[in-house]
Amino acid sequence: MPWPTTTEFSDAIQNPQVCFAGNHDLTGCQVALYPSGGRANMPVVYTGQFACVYKVTAESRDVAVRCFTREVNDQQARYGHLDNFLTAVLPESFVGFQYMEEGIRVKGQWYPIVKMDWAEGEPLNRFVEHSLGNPGNLMKLAARWRGVIGSLQGLRIAHNDLQHGNVMVQAGRIRLVDYDGIFLPDFLGEHSPEIGHKNYQHPQRTSRNYDAQIDNFPALVVYLSLLALSVEPALWDRFNNDDNLLLTQQDYANPRESRCLQELKRNKDETVRKLAGQLERYCTLPVEEVPDLESILRGDSAPSSPPVPNQEPLSNTYRRLLQGQPQPLVAVQPQSPVSPPPNTLIKCPKCGRNNDRGLIYCIHQDCVAALSTVVKVCPCRASIPANARFCTECGLSQYQANQPAGRATARQPSAPQRPATSAKSPAQKTCPNCRQLLPGSAIYCNRCGTVLI
Repeated sequence: MPWPTTTEFSDAIQNPQVCFAGNHDLTGCQVALYPSGGRANMPVVYTGQFACVYKVTAESRDVAVRCFTREVNDQQARYGHLDNFLTAVLPESFVGFQYMEEGIRVKGQWYPIVKMDWAEGEPLNRFVEHSLGNPGNLMKLAARWRGVIGSLQGLRIAHNDLQHGNVMVQAGRIRLVDYDGIFLPDFLGEHSPEIGHKNYQHPQRTSRNYDAQIDNFPALVVYLSLLALSVEPALWDRFNNDDNLLLTQQDYANPRESRCLQELKRNKDETVRKLAGQLERYCTLPVEEVPDLESILRGDSAPSSPPVPNQEPLSNTYRRLLQGQPQPLVAVQPQSPVSPPPNTLIKCPKCGRNNDRGLIYCIHQDCVAALSTVVKVCPCRASIPANARFCTECGLSQYQANQPAGRATARQPSAPQRPATSAKSPAQKTCPNCRQLLPGSAIYCNRCGTVLI
């Protein structure tokens, strides 16, 4: 039996009471329609390589209905694993979702759907295009991109298809959509169900490349593109083809002949030049030798080690930053039969296991829940644990030496007093993330993109 086409799904969804019969919150929904033109009064549909998406309003809220345009035999099992994994640790960049095996009926047959909260905003490429005249917005977006990637690294998961169409931006907030190919620790050793958008993936990538580090290459591609465009917006007109940001599959296949990469290597910004040179080199290395984004920005040349069960990846730097510890963390074990001193351990509110009281997230990799029940709000408006050092949404350091008086500082350490004999000019300040010396008026770090206000 052939799988329905987008046209057949569009025909069926025009009658919600029939196609969603039994799904009580969808049977009475209103489907978004084209207001005019040749498609007037037809369902608005967003098409991709493996699915089509419709916007409907159900019970006074907007919902995305994702219909698969080809059969994926293990889709239900994959979404079941994903739902279980993310029950208590849903990253800020993810939207709520529900996989439904009998989701939509087409020509008398049931087919699966994924019902997701509608992610408001613009696709990444459209947001970037509309922000070319505002370099500050692009720098802020680059900083938040680091936070999004870091939060995935901290959970040892990968989106597996990072590209402009799967990244929605609203008021600077980043939301990831399309979870069909997500990598979870449970999937280690399996083949990837997809290999991602060609203009963002490593040129040697195959379905065998499927682990927590598979986002490393596209994460660098996006970050480099955002920084470069914040410095030189004219690159957009020269290299964007409406299916990328700046770089394409051809650039990765022959990097030394890539006109775009060569221009980026001559960019007036030192960080852009450096990252372009690194990307050129990574295109010629095996996929598994591309480090994670934070390691690249730190200048580490050693490749990330692929994760194995029950072992933290060596490149899991962001996780250690979140915990505020300089070295890889190990479970707290008593060194003798003597009971630990009072108040040195705290029970995780989710799994009930003991953690050192100074930690922020549960050390046990199958849990990673926040240990504090008290939250604070980062300047990017994300809710994070009150004792967090870094925001999992935007990557901003919560240790703000230049914080204006009067702003809430829940459980933040006070700013250190500088010696009166300091040689640093009063007109300068230090980035709290990478320690780069910056002008006193700087709003964003020109080295790492961290938001300074």
